[in-house]
Amino acid sequence: MDMLDWSAPANVTGFNKNCDVSETTCTKLPSFLWFDELHPSPRTVQIIAQNFTNVVKGKSKWATY
Repeated sequence: MDMLDWSAPANVTGFNKNCDVSETTCTKLPSFLWFDELHPSPRTVQIIAQNFTNVVKGKSKWATY
């Protein structure tokens, strides 16, 4: 079970952590759109996946069938 608080307010103006190239791990905070300068956060990926699944199932408000 995921222990992150997915109800945290969204932060789309920054990223979770500016990772040094030598770092291999960074914290994951679900309120951020970006995980680092290049990668979307886990929550962003989850939302995209949910919407894509709805499109494939024919149940999305974002697609024309």
